[in-house]
Amino acid sequence: AGLLDSHFLQDLPHNPRSRDYLANLLGGNRADAVVLVAEANGTPLGFVAAGHTRDKQSPSMAEVYAIYITPARQQQNIGRLLFESCIANLRQKGFKTLHIWTFAANTPARRAYQKWGGAPGNTTRTVLVGGDQLQEVGFDWAL
Repeated sequence: AGLLDSHFLQDLPHNPRSRDYLANLLGGNRADAVVLVAEANGTPLGFVAAGHTRDKQSPSMAEVYAIYITPARQQQNIGRLLFESCIANLRQKGFKTLHIWTFAANTPARRAYQKWGGAPGNTTRTVLVGGDQLQEVGFDWAL
């Protein structure tokens, strides 16, 4: 959606720190990790990665670390279906609440999270991504 610098995104596959971060993000060896991929005829359409929250100490709070749908397949309910499947998996693992961060400027994601029942929290933070400081807002769900 044009929120991140294209040079930063192009460098991700070649940056060892990025590869380590993505491996950890996508579950690593954690038992609480949920990683789901949507595909059609063997072609990935999107994914969701979640697990224990990184920000709070609550053992029963989960966090969606990332959710991504290829641009050509957005607005086709793939994200919603992945999200609902992720929630079902998190419930089975005993989580009671869910938190997700999104860029404040990512209006489509913010609309989707509210449509999917997320309550916009009073939580905001500034993160450094590719040398840029970006504002994030949080959304919460009771599972």
